Amino acid sequence: SGSPSGASPLALGTTTTTVTVTASDGVSVRTYAIAFDRTSANLAGLSASAGALQPAFEPSELNYGVGPSALLAATTITAMAVDPSATIRINTIPVSSGLPSFQIVLAPVSMTPVTVEVTTRDGASRTYLVAFNRTLAGQEAYVKASNTAAADQFGYSVALSGNTLVV
Repeated sequence: SGSPSGASPLALGTTTTTVTVTASDGVSVRTYAIAFDRTSANLAGLSASAGALQPAFEPSELNYGVGPSALLAATTITAMAVDPSATIRINTIPVSSGLPSFQIVLAPVSMTPVTVEVTTRDGASRTYLVAFNRTLAGQEAYVKASNTAAADQFGYSVALSGNTLVV
């Protein structure tokens, strides 16, 4: 009829649509199969065992941080691809989508960058970066009472509960 068809949703993977063409004589008919191959290099989820990502995960955001804080010496990363046929590499090492990675050693009192690369079967790729910041590991604190007087003496024992220090 020369008119466009309605929209057809395309799921990830291969979707085949048939098109039937009738000649102007009204008798001759040909049917064609058209295959659409849709892929995605996005992640559906990203997390680290060492702590919460900052900012919170959003597939379009490529850069994240964890810390600064007294993080553990190692972490794992769990990355889940939107496209089940995509491959994921963490620091160039292949990992399974949706499963924790190998242990990643974090540099002491420093930054450790970790790359998460998602590659589709047609070669498109996207790289996410997670920077782990352990700069507060081993930090010392200077503690001073807020209500001191001239004749006060500093205590002999210390107790810590949450954010409260008692001397």
